[in-house]
Amino acid sequence: MAAETTSALNSRDVTRDIFSASIGSVACCYTGQPFDTVKVRMQTNPTAFPSVAFTTKSIMTNEGASALWKGAVPTSLGMVAENAMAFGVNEALKRTFPDDAKEDPTKRPDLVKPFLMVRQINCMMCILYLMLYLCLYLSLTLYCFGFDDREL
Repeated sequence: MAAETTSALNSRDVTRDIFSASIGSVACCYTGQPFDTVKVRMQTNPTAFPSVAFTTKSIMTNEGASALWKGAVPTSLGMVAENAMAFGVNEALKRTFPDDAKEDPTKRPDLVKPFLMVRQINCMMCILYLMLYLCLYLSLTLYCFGFDDREL
């Protein structure tokens, strides 16, 4: 079998990586959200919600079972954005810098390459977060100070 040379930005591979990260993020969010909802209720009002069992029962009887997933949509959207970027960049870097030891079992694995890839992923994530925080800061500033587009 001939060795395949593929681009790191092959659209099929990138789509698979982003889709997989998105499905995993949504599944993770909707699995953990009820626990987070109970935890937040107990932290914000410890006298009204003294235990996990009491808090869960109280939410289910007073608000219904769907109340356990309050806030799941924005949380899952944030997780999808974060994980799609992280896994997408990670897999693209793995395709760009393949591990030679996988093809030749007698060769020792390169222990430096994974650390270099993690550094590049962290740089990309920092740039993404910086852009997101800048957009959030600007939108909150414009909202709080009553920016009017007629002032331009």
